[in-house]
Amino acid sequence: MRAYDPRTGKLVPFLESLSMLEFVISPDRQWMAYSEYPTRYLWKSRLDGSEKVQLTSAYRNRRS
Repeated sequence: MRAYDPRTGKLVPFLESLSMLEFVISPDRQWMAYSEYPTRYLWKSRLDGSEKVQLTSAYRNRRS
Protein backbone atom coordinates (compact mmCIF):
# COMPACT_ATOMS: atom_id res chain seq x y z
CA MET A 1 0.00 0.00 0.00
CA ARG A 2 1.23 3.49 -0.75
CA ALA A 3 -0.02 6.83 0.55
CA TYR A 4 0.46 10.37 -0.73
CA ASP A 5 2.91 12.46 1.30
CA PRO A 6 1.98 16.13 0.81
CA ARG A 7 5.39 17.26 2.12
CA THR A 8 7.30 15.49 -0.64
CA GLY A 9 4.53 15.34 -3.24
CA LYS A 10 5.20 11.63 -3.72
CA LEU A 11 3.63 8.26 -2.98
CA VAL A 12 5.44 6.57 -0.09
CA PRO A 13 5.16 3.08 1.46
CA PHE A 14 2.41 2.86 4.09
CA LEU A 15 2.31 -0.04 6.53
CA GLU A 16 4.02 -2.48 4.22
CA SER A 17 3.36 -5.34 6.66
CA LEU A 18 -0.40 -5.07 6.01
CA SER A 19 -2.01 -6.24 2.80
CA MET A 20 -4.93 -3.87 2.18
CA LEU A 21 -7.37 -3.33 -0.66
CA GLU A 22 -8.57 0.04 0.61
CA PHE A 23 -8.55 2.08 3.79
CA VAL A 24 -10.08 5.16 5.36
CA ILE A 25 -8.69 7.33 8.16
CA SER A 26 -10.90 8.63 10.96
CA PRO A 27 -11.50 12.40 11.18
CA ASP A 28 -9.35 12.62 14.33
CA ARG A 29 -6.50 10.81 12.48
CA GLN A 30 -6.14 8.29 15.31
CA TRP A 31 -7.74 5.24 13.67
CA MET A 32 -8.19 3.63 10.30
CA ALA A 33 -10.49 0.99 8.88
CA TYR A 34 -9.33 -1.22 6.05
CA SER A 35 -10.26 -4.27 4.05
CA GLU A 36 -7.61 -6.94 4.12
CA TYR A 37 -6.39 -8.68 0.96
CA PRO A 38 -7.25 -11.36 -0.11
CA THR A 39 -9.92 -12.17 2.54
CA ARG A 40 -11.64 -8.75 2.33
CA TYR A 41 -12.26 -8.91 6.08
CA LEU A 42 -12.82 -5.50 7.62
CA TRP A 43 -10.38 -4.36 10.32
CA LYS A 44 -9.76 -1.26 12.40
CA SER A 45 -6.44 -0.25 13.93
CA ARG A 46 -4.35 2.70 14.99
CA LEU A 47 -2.59 4.44 12.10
CA ASP A 48 0.64 2.65 12.94
CA GLY A 49 -1.11 -0.74 12.64
CA SER A 50 -1.30 -1.38 16.39
CA GLU A 51 -4.46 -2.31 18.32
CA LYS A 52 -5.91 -4.29 15.41
CA VAL A 53 -9.53 -5.40 15.79
CA GLN A 54 -11.22 -7.63 13.22
CA LEU A 55 -14.72 -6.29 12.52
CA THR A 56 -16.02 -8.91 10.08
CA SER A 57 -15.27 -12.56 9.45
CA ALA A 58 -16.82 -13.03 6.02
CA TYR A 59 -17.07 -11.14 2.77
CA ARG A 60 -20.36 -11.24 0.95
CA ASN A 61 -20.57 -9.95 -2.58
CA ARG A 62 -24.11 -8.79 -3.26
CA ARG A 63 -25.10 -8.43 -6.87
CA SER A 64 -28.42 -6.97 -7.91
